Amino acid sequence: MIRLEEAGEGSVMAKEIAELIKEALLTAGAKRVAVRTEIDCLLLEADFLDEVIISTIYNPPKSNFYLVKITPASKAYGLLKGCEALKYTPYGLYALIQTYSDLEKVIEKVRKVLKLKDVWK
Repeated sequence: MIRLEEAGEGSVMAKEIAELIKEALLTAGAKRVAVRTEIDCLLLEADFLDEVIISTIYNPPKSNFYLVKITPASKAYGLLKGCEALKYTPYGLYALIQTYSDLEKVIEKVRKVLKLKDVWK
């Protein structure tokens, strides 16, 4: 098992994780996945058949993990739906990523969010 802090650091590592999550989202059925870099996170927008799922990737200061928040776009606050607004959105699920094998958690959470989006009305 490769620990993330051993494989690299900083934004290069976050971009690599974003690409791996992007590939996984496309495999899970997303029609399109756009990756956007913001000041304090990376943001992925995945278009599924009936919903857009937004995933934000944060690397908290002095930590050896990444925090991914998965939110349905229909429940995101703010017109821009950026990283800062998504921090305060009560809807969504989190995945803690410390190793490459933890990336599977993101897809599990995306599937749960797709099921829960109708419950969160």
